[in-house]
Amino acid sequence: MKIKVKYLPPFCTIINKKDEIINIPKNYSIKQLLKYLADKYGEKFKNNIFPNGNPNSDRYIVNIILDDEIINKDYILKSEDTITIFMTMSGG
Repeated sequence: MKIKVKYLPPFCTIINKKDEIINIPKNYSIKQLLKYLADKYGEKFKNNIFPNGNPNSDRYIVNIILDDEIINKDYILKSEDTITIFMTMSGG
């Protein structure tokens, strides 16, 4: 099934694209997708997704949005979903 992934900075800069269509298996979770993308795009991408660049971590340091809502790593993607990946912001 196909989904659309949109990338905000720094990810769009790392991979040189703002979005892409990805073909994934049914019952694919956000966690699985993030691991797939980390393998596909390499160390710099992986280091911006996972703490210490460890894709086996149950945590990630980005936000994923679907339909204007943040979704978690266990969300099962559906055909034609469009998600956006962006950095977690902090400050004061």
